[in-house]
Parts: sequence; structure tokens; C-alpha cells
Amino acid sequence: MCTARPADDAVASVQSSVTTTDAQLSESMRQLDAVNPVRIMPLKSIKVITDDKPIDALVDSGAQIVLLNKSIFPGNVHSVGEIRVQGIFGDAVTAAVVPVEVKRCNDDIGERGICMLTEPMQIFCGLVDNIASGYDMILPTEIAD
Repeated sequence: MCTARPADDAVASVQSSVTTTDAQLSESMRQLDAVNPVRIMPLKSIKVITDDKPIDALVDSGAQIVLLNKSIFPGNVHSVGEIRVQGIFGDAVTAAVVPVEVKRCNDDIGERGICMLTEPMQIFCGLVDNIASGYDMILPTEIAD
């Protein structure tokens, strides 16, 4: 169980805003189904804590490496190497590979509205400038599950 800290309040805030977004997406999908046969699948995401910051991580079944927005670590970070990252669109970019400690915020909410955190795990991430809008991390499905 984690104790109440400012980061915990932020996690609760992130959770409530994501819930609203999911509800709005579901309603939009229902409206689209009535007018348009194109089905838009909802994105899957999880909440994680890294460097005491709550962030939304997009779960991507096509990802081969964890990617993290550079803005999460504005100072110097200890890079252990580099990797070329090719997104679905655009040119490949070079990303520094850094070790990052990540805690997953479980779906269970404690009695004070605080999320319960898993044990920390160290993940090697590629630091990039641009990640999917609204997310600061992309996690391969194998790591998120």
C-alpha cells in the first residue's frame, strides 16, 4: 500500500480524467455505428508511476521496445546506448536507451481513493520526442500484461 503523497493525488486525477475519456469514446462509438460502418477500436492504456510522476502508458501490441517521452526526464539521464526507432509514419529517429524504474498502478483503488502500486520493475526505455497524443509512454503488450 502506498501512503498519501502529492503524486498519489495526481494518480487519482489521471484516473478520473481517463474514465471520462473512455465514457466519451464509448458514446462517440455508438453514434458512429449508427451513421458509419467504420468501427474505431478504443485504445488500451494503463497508469504507471516513474520518477514519482504518474503517467498514462499506451499499450501497443505492435511495439517491440518501451518508449518514453523525453520530457519526463528533463535533466541528464544515464544512457546505456542508442537504438533506431521507426514509427508507423515518418522517418526513423535515434533514441537514447535508459534504465527506468516503473510501478504499475493497479485497477484497485484504496479506501482513500489512492491507487495501489505494484512492486517496481526496471525497464530499458528508448527516449523519444514525440509519442502518441495524450500518452508519455508506449508499452509492448508483453510488458503491460
